[in-house]
Amino acid sequence: MKTNRFFFLLAGLLLAISCSNLKDGTYQLSIVSTSDGHGKWIGNFKDSQKERHNLLCVSAWLNNYRSLKGADNILLLDAGDNLAGNPAPFYYNFIKTDEPHLFPKIASYMGYDAIIPGEADWGTGHEVYDRVAKELALLKIPVLSANAIDKISGKSYFPAYTLCKKNGVKIAVLGFTNSSIGDMVDQKAISGIRFENILDCAQKEVDAVLEKEHPHLVVVAVHSGVGKGNSTDLDKQGKDLLKSLRGVDLIVCGHDHYNEQLVEDNTFLIDQNSYYRNVGLAEIELTVQNGQIVKKKIVTNSPRIDNTQKDSVMLATFQKDYDKIYQFANEPIGKLTVPLDAKEAYKGSSDYMNLYHTLALSQEQVEISLQAPLIIDGILPPQEISYNSLSNLYKFDNQLIVLKMTGQEIKDYLEKSYDNQLEDEKASLFKRNPVLRLKTNKDFWTKKTKYTFKVSPAHFDFAGGLIYTVDITRKAGNRVNILSMADGSTFSLEKEYNTAITSYRSAGAGGLLKAAGLDKQEVEKRIVFRGPLYRDLLYFWIQENGEIGLKEISDSRLVGSWKFIPEDKAKTGIEKDLKLIFPDENK
Repeated sequence: MKTNRFFFLLAGLLLAISCSNLKDGTYQLSIVSTSDGHGKWIGNFKDSQKERHNLLCVSAWLNNYRSLKGADNILLLDAGDNLAGNPAPFYYNFIKTDEPHLFPKIASYMGYDAIIPGEADWGTGHEVYDRVAKELALLKIPVLSANAIDKISGKSYFPAYTLCKKNGVKIAVLGFTNSSIGDMVDQKAISGIRFENILDCAQKEVDAVLEKEHPHLVVVAVHSGVGKGNSTDLDKQGKDLLKSLRGVDLIVCGHDHYNEQLVEDNTFLIDQNSYYRNVGLAEIELTVQNGQIVKKKIVTNSPRIDNTQKDSVMLATFQKDYDKIYQFANEPIGKLTVPLDAKEAYKGSSDYMNLYHTLALSQEQVEISLQAPLIIDGILPPQEISYNSLSNLYKFDNQLIVLKMTGQEIKDYLEKSYDNQLEDEKASLFKRNPVLRLKTNKDFWTKKTKYTFKVSPAHFDFAGGLIYTVDITRKAGNRVNILSMADGSTFSLEKEYNTAITSYRSAGAGGLLKAAGLDKQEVEKRIVFRGPLYRDLLYFWIQENGEIGLKEISDSRLVGSWKFIPEDKAKTGIEKDLKLIFPDENK
């Protein structure tokens, strides 16, 4: 347990305003917070018994803490991102929709006082988060989001705040959602809702609550990162709020998976990490004299949760749920019938990349797919596929993004991608003439020189839906020649195409969109569809097709093809380069 700040807050104007019917004396309270659990509620639903953090561990910690401090002295909050990222939410979001959702039942068992939605929650769509919020409300657990505004009524879609009484102390909790949420999820998922900038509305909401409710303590819980406090990053506004808000005792942040505690002008901030590895903890002592709060003493901590200690009663309570999710997560839904070798992607068209292109191009609105390798090397062997094993095929939480791009922009995008991959012979630092861009460094353990890619393969995007060549003898920026669409129809530099990329790329990673002339604002204008996670698309695609084989992923009329030219020179050079990068695999 690490103590970051310890301050005595003397009574001031706001304390006088917050006059109360509290009896004279000292009051001990604690505010405990979690965030970014991403569905890791009651287990990982795998055969491996490796200990991992989840809410069972947090509940065990809470049981001990409540016995020490008294249950009525503790306020429990969650700052968002609960409804995606694990088999449990997926099962109850989309598969088992004919019975109560698991999350509200768990939140009730844990004793949460309020929940703030994050982008992972909003991204599930109205059918999911409306249902969950309704079930939470029936259990008297409000979902709070003051800056999520219903476009028709003009009022907040979820309540702006709630009042909680702990040992007679009245605590106002205001909730806010990431200001950039509208740019992060499918517009259909948040239809009818607009999101105000937290900085534009938070003080107004706080002032209204102070005037109407006269709380003893004010907590602002936001699904937003801490940030730098320069008011420019809509994704991370915690420090901006810390610097600007008046009348607030504590700010609880989430979203950025950080662990940080700050204080400024008698306002404290906690960001409690992710996946239940830590909890946020603010221990508060109020001194009341003549009916007035004359002193506040606040200590902020971020206790590490012991992942070997679990609430056995909670586990027993939800054992049937666990068993159902486990069966779902491990039940085969199809087979991978061919090995997929990631290294083949560096040589030309490959079965490995065709899987991801097929997945994107199978969506009705997609004409061209731009995808990077998900692993640098390695072979995915033939195997049965279950929901749990999908991470072997798609290891990142990338969302499908479809945007309009002109043929010229697609070509410029690919030119930058292949510039990342290919060496300019004149610029080479090597005596030999490599094809791939390589660099050398010393291995930390062996001290021997080793070769690696100069640019991460995460920024090597290949195209599906096109037939094209890449000339390794040409200079950077003039290597790609797009011959036609995959079905043989004409490709035009002037025409616009619905192009699938990942959310990682749409956020600007790798600079490929920038090289195509699209800045972040222009990308947002061009987006025609924000789809689900690729992994979720893969689940339903495998369910429909039954297996992943050459027939399913190598339809040239769908995925197209590409190759390096001159073919002989490219093949020989790339094989030599790959042997340098992966020497152990050639022994």
